[in-house]
Amino acid sequence: MLAPLYAASPAHAAGSEVYPGELVALPSGTQVLSFYQYERDFEGYYFNGERVGGARAKARASVAAYTRYGQIGGLTSAWSITLPYIDFHKTAGTLPVWFGDESSGLSDLRLKYSVWPVNDPERGRYVALTGVWQPNTGRYERDQVLSPGDNRNRLTFQLTWIEPLSRTVSMELTPEFSWHGDNDDYVGTYMKQENAYALTGYLRWRFYGAWSASVGFQSNRGGDQIIDGVRQNNEPDQQRVLFSLNTMLAPDVAASLRYSRDTSVQNSVRITSDWVLAVHWLF
Repeated sequence: MLAPLYAASPAHAAGSEVYPGELVALPSGTQVLSFYQYERDFEGYYFNGERVGGARAKARASVAAYTRYGQIGGLTSAWSITLPYIDFHKTAGTLPVWFGDESSGLSDLRLKYSVWPVNDPERGRYVALTGVWQPNTGRYERDQVLSPGDNRNRLTFQLTWIEPLSRTVSMELTPEFSWHGDNDDYVGTYMKQENAYALTGYLRWRFYGAWSASVGFQSNRGGDQIIDGVRQNNEPDQQRVLFSLNTMLAPDVAASLRYSRDTSVQNSVRITSDWVLAVHWLF
């Protein structure tokens, strides 16, 4: 899975990576190649909000995605495929023994489809419905929690609302719901996971030409595990703050830099620093 990069805990499912402006609909026929480079630092582990031990870790990911915009039933739509490669390693201290100290490889694919029932570029108002399927395709390490692949399927459903508040400021809200399949080989056990919920929000300010800055938050709930029939009571309950800078490098090239960190976490490793550089080529 992308847990070392995209979720604070490899066994838990935190919210998706949602970026400001990501669900602004582009014209039908537009194609986009996207490349993301992640660098994320962790500390922990945390149990019931208290840090246990002095472990620190670092994760890096290189992600490629292809998106194509079209039409369905008279509405703008888009599909995309995303392939991540991740590398995670401990840098200090001791993680729980079942966690593992390092892991790397191709993660599970992300197959995504969005449709816009509201697409009003003149007013800057959009409403998008999105489904994401994460099939079991990545490399899986069955002897430890840390693993590029998840050894199960995952479905996520999102509703994104983008609303202008003034000529230069807009609001973006994305609630989401995730269902997880079972993992029948989770460090030698059978693991079920309850549904997970997240809410991501941004305020975006267009301050000069093609430049914009955003401040945001993400709140994650749910995702408790049941291992061999025993409830773990280990929901991550993770809170994040996010800051982003976006621009156009050319008429057909967009770029962004985002920083985020956890402000609190109950049962997980904690993200202390997360940098993401993204470049998008439109054609």
